[in-house]
Amino acid sequence: MTEEGQVYMSHDLVSPLKNEALLTTCYVCHKDVSDMKAFVQRIQDRVTAKETEVGNRLSAFKDALAAAVSEGKMTEEELDAVRKLHREAQWFFDFCYVENAEGAHNSDLAFRCLDLSEARISEGMQLLGIIE
Repeated sequence: MTEEGQVYMSHDLVSPLKNEALLTTCYVCHKDVSDMKAFVQRIQDRVTAKETEVGNRLSAFKDALAAAVSEGKMTEEELDAVRKLHREAQWFFDFCYVENAEGAHNSDLAFRCLDLSEARISEGMQLLGIIE
């Protein structure tokens, strides 16, 4: 919201670095930031690095789950518990990844989702007997 009370809304979920009008609205709340582009870029760099890390772990989790299914050493009930964790991990990862702003709109939520995904991955890997 601007000082005049005008609410800024956009349903065009893109990086503020790709939309100058969106970038200037950041100053409404972040008045103390002198270089908004650098500020946003730092956020995006951190979120992207975390997305890459979690995405790689998620891929390894999927591969480990597929191997467990192929090996046939776990019951369907055990596999279902792991599948549930994989679905949840994927959902939290996707929620962050497909937002298209690389965390610029709400970096706290992006990191929270990535942390939740990572926790589900760790729990699932433990159920598969894989120590990370």
